[in-house]
Formats: sequence, C-alpha cells, structure tokens
Amino acid sequence: MTARTWRAGARFYKRVKGPAEAEQLIRRAQRIAQAGADTPQPEYCPDRNTLIFPAIDGTSGVILVNSIALSELLTPLRALRRADLPGLPAYDPFAKIAPRLKPDAPRWLTDRVTRLRSLDLGRGGVIHGDFHCGQLIRDGDGQVWILDLEDMSQGPVEADLGNFAAHLATRPETRRKELAAGVRLWTGWVRDAWIRLGEPCDAALLRRHVDIALTRRALKLHDDRGSPETLAQLENLALIS
Repeated sequence: MTARTWRAGARFYKRVKGPAEAEQLIRRAQRIAQAGADTPQPEYCPDRNTLIFPAIDGTSGVILVNSIALSELLTPLRALRRADLPGLPAYDPFAKIAPRLKPDAPRWLTDRVTRLRSLDLGRGGVIHGDFHCGQLIRDGDGQVWILDLEDMSQGPVEADLGNFAAHLATRPETRRKELAAGVRLWTGWVRDAWIRLGEPCDAALLRRHVDIALTRRALKLHDDRGSPETLAQLENLALIS
C-alpha cells in the first residue's frame, strides 16, 4: 500500500490531486458498475482531498488462481470492455519501461524494446491498464471485485490479458523454474480462459503484449526489489512477435 492509499476501519482512502481527478475516478467507477462489473463506489471528501471507498473484505492476489477458475477472474474485465467511457487516453505499453532503461542498459535489452516498439500492438476498446490478480478481490459471497482504475485507457484487450499472464509467470507462487515454460503455460491458460467467456483473442497480439509486460516486470523486479533472476532469463527468451 502506498502513501497515497490507506485503510481505516470499514473504509479505504485514496488521496487525489483535486476535484477533477476525483470526478474522473467517480465517473469511471459508476460507468463500470453500469456495465456489470463490481467495483467499489467512491465519494469525494474535499476537505481532505480524498476519495472514500467502502473496504471490500476478501481474498486478493495470486492465491485466487488456486481457488476459482481463471475465466471467473477475467469476468470483470469483460464487463469493463463494455463500459461507456469516452475520452480515455490511448494506452502506452512502454510508459513504465522507458524511465527504467538507463544509458548503460545492455544492448540486448534496448534491442528488445526497439523491436517491440516496431510491432503493431493493436488498438480500440476500454482496458484496465494494470490488470493482475492484485487488482481483484473475491468477497465472502463469491463476488469478484475489480480495483484501481487510474490507469484505464483505450487499447486492445490483449494488453490486459498479457499483463495478467506475465504477472503470473513471474510471481514466486505461480512461476515455473524456467521462465519460458511459465510464459508458455500462463499465456495459453489465460487465452483459453478468455475464449471460454465467448470473447475473441488475437494470439499473436497477446504474445506481443506478454513480451512487453515481461520486460516491464523484469525491470521492476530488478530495480525495485533487487531480484535480477527474471531479467537474466529474459535475455534468453526469444521474442515470438
């Protein structure tokens, strides 16, 4: 939990920049609920410049994949795709990669990012922008809630699915010994779960977004958590884009 968010009792608080951001996030929550997804509905407290949410008690994180079907975890994403949210910014899959590419970054890594930037990465539709198991809560009644709407944007659903798969392929609880094996398994399982919901998925586009999300995750794990293992394995993971 960051300094911008905290919980007190039965409420969850999120500090915002001002009324405009508060109104934007309230509208997003309302539109997503109208589309059929469960998400906490906030109220704005101007005196404290915060949004106040009802706290949802339940299970969150990768433990969810051991308790319910992947397709159920993806159901809120399907509703989100149908939300009426005009004016969202275009999704930039490299926004969190570029600041981490230091001048002394290895050549293979800069070449990898250059190659990914040259590909068609899809367009259209509402996406969460940072979709993974930590953004989901399953409450005591079995309802799955989707959280944290700040990164919502316009982009292909494969970007959300790719981030979801890459997160599972690199988490200690769900990764495989070999990164390539975990990527192959989780990408296939996530794609199949989405298709079981009756939704289309471009397999090539999904793998491109998995490759991007893996690069982003590897840099984050290396820089923020002092864990170089994923970045080291990424060097030998061929792009299938």
